[in-house]
Amino acid sequence: MVSQSPAHVFKAMVLFVLLYKQAPVNSKHLYARFISHLEDLERFDSQIVNNLTEAVLSTKILPIRSELTNGVEAYLRDYYESSGFHRVEDALKKEGTNLSKNPLCAFRLLRRTKIILRDLALRKSFRKNFGGLWKHYIMYFWNYWHPYDHNWDVVLEKLLRLQLFYGFKAEIFANGLMPEIRTNCSLNSLHCYEISMAALKIGQYAYAIEWLELAKKKALTDRKASIPLLELTLWNAIEKHNLEFDEDVMMDLEPVFFNRSISHDPGDSQKAEKLRDIQYEAYKGFGPLHDDINFWALCSGENFQSERAKSRLFCWYEFKRHPGLTIGPRKMEFLTRDPDVVQVYEILYDDEIKDLMEELSKDMEDSTIIQDPFEFSQNRQISHRAYSSSRRTSVNARVVFPKYKLGRRIEQVTGLEIIKCKYKERLQVASYSFGGHNFPHMDQMSHNVQSHGDHRLATFLIYFNDVEQGGYTAFTSLGVAAKPVKGSALFWFNLYTDRGADWATFHGACPVLLGSKWSANKWITYTEQFSVRKCALKTRARFQIPVNNVYLPLPEMEHDVDSN
Repeated sequence: MVSQSPAHVFKAMVLFVLLYKQAPVNSKHLYARFISHLEDLERFDSQIVNNLTEAVLSTKILPIRSELTNGVEAYLRDYYESSGFHRVEDALKKEGTNLSKNPLCAFRLLRRTKIILRDLALRKSFRKNFGGLWKHYIMYFWNYWHPYDHNWDVVLEKLLRLQLFYGFKAEIFANGLMPEIRTNCSLNSLHCYEISMAALKIGQYAYAIEWLELAKKKALTDRKASIPLLELTLWNAIEKHNLEFDEDVMMDLEPVFFNRSISHDPGDSQKAEKLRDIQYEAYKGFGPLHDDINFWALCSGENFQSERAKSRLFCWYEFKRHPGLTIGPRKMEFLTRDPDVVQVYEILYDDEIKDLMEELSKDMEDSTIIQDPFEFSQNRQISHRAYSSSRRTSVNARVVFPKYKLGRRIEQVTGLEIIKCKYKERLQVASYSFGGHNFPHMDQMSHNVQSHGDHRLATFLIYFNDVEQGGYTAFTSLGVAAKPVKGSALFWFNLYTDRGADWATFHGACPVLLGSKWSANKWITYTEQFSVRKCALKTRARFQIPVNNVYLPLPEMEHDVDSN
């Protein structure tokens, strides 16, 4: 038996623990959910690439035609293909690529470091020729954890969620085309196969078939995936689709099927329509029974308010609500009337946002949610398979309130008590990376007027940054979505004056398509607003937001949503 030195044994043990130990779901770095952690991985990836590129250019370190050389070239090739570089020299001249903000680039970044780099690090020749780089690799993932399977599953689900919400065709998406933008990233046949397997795993059969057909087409030229394996998997996916599809109740099915059974003839699925697209055109804009479809539409930029409802909306400078606004008025804008939803601009400033984000980055954790009775009611059922396993894909932190004079500013524009409240919830900050979302829900915890505990009277939702694409806040019953504007906030009341829940404020966070999103919720509780809240003489009366202390006449219709 060949003996090994203690140093080699130790290295082998470290690598085994690092790469194969199953980390808990709340591991140190949440690459798939937290943009700051993904950006850390991007910087690490760039350092690896720079070192490997210099080795390739020098031709002194790498043995010619060796397995190590092939592995290094495979890693660099994957990086160049997903970064838009045409020559290896270009990679050394550019520090940042923003891969983490693009869904396809981020997918390849995570895959590259999870699979290709791991395979390189396991080679003895890599440790011998790149000892310093190998140590850097070990220390980075020792401190921050390796991208484990949980991260991988979340990323694949996010790609499928973007396709579902924004109606992308797999081939167009895989070629790097998104609305109004052409990216440098694209997917090969192996990537398409991996996405198809994720879709098949969660029962999204139409998407699994579409990605498998695309993988088969791409494999004919790039030879990255096995065509016999693709054909076998495609056959299985079609069989599962046809087994569960029922044409008689087609419009009531989850949007994970085609509009008919699919034959095994090549390309037959391409002649069928996705049930998602048919339901979208048939039901969008038709009220609370189709909140999920309205959610897709609003996230894609549609608006279902009638022209009459839009004519009642306007902007104004608020300077009478509080004496402090006389010399520093706030710009405000009605997004809806009855219920009133307003967007308040410049409630936070750049330096305050920067300080707050830096302070919170180390405290962000995977989101946890108490089951909300307003999410899965009988008439608001959300398809489990269509939306995968996650109701919300963000990371969150709660901080003591008030911060940065924010409490005083909120009091000035809302007329509600914030700072002196004895019982108040902390400011909840959320960060969303690509595909990050929150399904439609109510902020109020219970619809029961007599329920114990304080009620969330109103919501003040603050945006910390502009989002390149996506990330809207969609009010599915009101037919309108708010675009995140850095430093602005949305303000609305969740309750009627009798403390009953106002279902019209059902809302959700649209998936981030490009970039990232940071926001914060300040929930204003009911009990301690007695001295300032407006009382009503009848039930189901709504609180109004005055314009310079004037309460405008209520619109004639309670809900004025265009239903096509």
